[in-house]
Amino acid sequence: MDPNIPILRHAELYYPDGDIVLSAKLETATPLTLVVFRVDKLFLSRHSEVFRGMFEVVSGEKAQESYDGVPVLCMPDRGEDLAMLIEVIYSPVCVYLPPQLAALVVGLADISRKYMVGQIWETIVGKMKSQWPITLELWDARRTYIQAAQDQHEYEHFELFGAMFPEPASAVAFALKHDVPSILPSAFYHLSFTRLDHEYGEFERYEGDRDGVEHLPAARWRLLDAETLRRFLIGKEYLLHNFKMSLDTLLEEASIHSTFQARHPRNQAGMDGKANCRQTMQMMERNLMGVVLNKIDFADIDCLGALEHLKCYVAERGLCDACRVLLTNLLQKRRKEIWERLPAWFNVQQ
Repeated sequence: MDPNIPILRHAELYYPDGDIVLSAKLETATPLTLVVFRVDKLFLSRHSEVFRGMFEVVSGEKAQESYDGVPVLCMPDRGEDLAMLIEVIYSPVCVYLPPQLAALVVGLADISRKYMVGQIWETIVGKMKSQWPITLELWDARRTYIQAAQDQHEYEHFELFGAMFPEPASAVAFALKHDVPSILPSAFYHLSFTRLDHEYGEFERYEGDRDGVEHLPAARWRLLDAETLRRFLIGKEYLLHNFKMSLDTLLEEASIHSTFQARHPRNQAGMDGKANCRQTMQMMERNLMGVVLNKIDFADIDCLGALEHLKCYVAERGLCDACRVLLTNLLQKRRKEIWERLPAWFNVQQ
């Protein structure tokens, strides 16, 4: 170790009975500082074959550098990441996997994979997968939960509300770096209705009335490289194009369906049921896009949420029961088609 660089013994991970010292540079320290960990070789070797091999090399060296009476192994990793890894190996119960998992444990994910500490790596990946739904039903369940939290208005600040839920850009970056493709369709979709100028953690730049701003989705856009952003924007174009087409053809498909062509009951005013439903559908056709947007920019629309909202709109239009069920089913069919095509639109190989 360089004698000119200050040395800091880790407050909790320097065990007096340890038989080796690991040293690493602290990136966040000024001036440059080495943090040292005194640990047990056998204990770390049980969790990592990579550590075992490194310790065997050190033990075989004739001229060993020492510190505090035991051999020293200089590590190339960030001291902050190495501290997390050692802490989790010694105390697995300390692993806290918050909703903002991808952004907060990226260092731990990298170093646990590097040193082949499989249990930690598998725990992180398993939690990441659980945060990003792989079915439309699971996506809807999460959407319902988020909506309920928004409706309760329990969170005064954008950052606090956002911290409750997984953030999509860091999830995309994690999935691409570590080859976890199952995360990508729903994470990319979440980004599709997140404005590019809503950078996570920059709420303070909004001024004036915060109503309607504090609960809007945000993302760590800066984590995505140019190629990933290009891939995302191409996928979003496909998504919005197909969403608009699904609206444009919805009522046309309903009007030629066998259910609509069948005999309709007369409405309460005595009007022919089929004529009433046709007239209602024609009126709906002129209003669909306005109902969907509701002051939201088309480029930032939640397509699946919008189609779900249209089910409520259809239910209130005075259609006969058969036509109402028909349109509701067609809307759900379009939602499923969009979900199933997300991997293709965002170029996800699963």
